Amino acid sequence: MHHMENVTFKEGKYTPLLQAISEDGSKTNLSVASYPGKGRALWIFSDALWKMALSSNLQISREIYHQFIGSAMTWLLRQELKKPLLVRNMKVHRYSDKRIRWHIDLMGPASMYFDRDNSWTLSICGQRVHKRSYHAERIASDRWSLSGFLSLKIMGNMECKAKIQGEHIAFGSVSAIGSTVISKSPGGFFGSMIFVSI
Repeated sequence: MHHMENVTFKEGKYTPLLQAISEDGSKTNLSVASYPGKGRALWIFSDALWKMALSSNLQISREIYHQFIGSAMTWLLRQELKKPLLVRNMKVHRYSDKRIRWHIDLMGPASMYFDRDNSWTLSICGQRVHKRSYHAERIASDRWSLSGFLSLKIMGNMECKAKIQGEHIAFGSVSAIGSTVISKSPGGFFGSMIFVSI
């Protein structure tokens, strides 16, 4: 292990992943995650972590090593099987010739940190939606219902996309996209398609 006794981490700017316990019972960070900018970083404070995989106690150390490295690489490459943020149930209908009504459900682990502040941005049909111009209702711990009105002139069957982006120290940055088609008739819904990007 590297000597970390005099290292001070910025509070709230990192997530401990592995800790080493010394003989006197004190704990030292062996690995932490952080989110520089909109990216992801993994810090390992040892140049001998690989030795865990060669320990004589194969049932414990080798399993922990492979589980940690596998999970870390999946997280760094943003290839989680469970997507952190999803747009579901997108509905848009023509309210008048120059106005639409829209609705989306925001789901996933990252939605637990959703807040209508400057760290989250939302656009509907290519237009930025002001944080106080729509209704937000928490349905569950990891699900929100968002809805509102938007001034938009309808030109036939228009495709409309919803894009939401968020940043938080718990996950770095995420984004999700949903898409549907606005029908010509007022109050009508057309089928919806869902796209997700991380």
